[in-house]
Amino acid sequence: MSEFITPLSVILIRLLVPFSILRWPFWGAIASMLADGADIMIFEKFGIGFLGWERYHFLDKVLDIYYLAFLLFVAQRWDNVLARRTALFLLLWRLTGVIAFEIIQWRGIFLFAPNIFENFYLAVAFMYRYLPRLRLTAKTLLVILILVSTPKLIQEYIMHYLEFPTWIWIRDHVFLWFY
Repeated sequence: MSEFITPLSVILIRLLVPFSILRWPFWGAIASMLADGADIMIFEKFGIGFLGWERYHFLDKVLDIYYLAFLLFVAQRWDNVLARRTALFLLLWRLTGVIAFEIIQWRGIFLFAPNIFENFYLAVAFMYRYLPRLRLTAKTLLVILILVSTPKLIQEYIMHYLEFPTWIWIRDHVFLWFY
């Protein structure tokens, strides 16, 4: 029975938490990202069950796109047209990368189609929530894009091009208390 409970619990969490984005655009996004990151910890602690790693890897990508769609839905309600269009472009760019990865199965593709959308969304949602007087100009958006792209490109390079076992390092150096 536990073979089904853990994977189904993780999937249920990943399906329900993104609804919080509709009520709390910034903090709901953070919660969704934490749910995305916590799945691997939960599976390592309690087992992946009937899914297996190969099937969950694909399902994880689908669930990622699912919660990113919630982010895009909120982003399309932003009052700044340039921010809305940038968000749409960045999500479509990432989606193209995910599809290309599924076709060619080369992880390095994520270096060319990184998930900049997620960080961009967080930055703009943070501004809307906590810095409402800050005006979103083309120059401001360019600065945001540079600030959010740089760490994401480094992360994608380390994780997907070098294929450094990032999760194992984090588990062994950060989450010692969990294991």
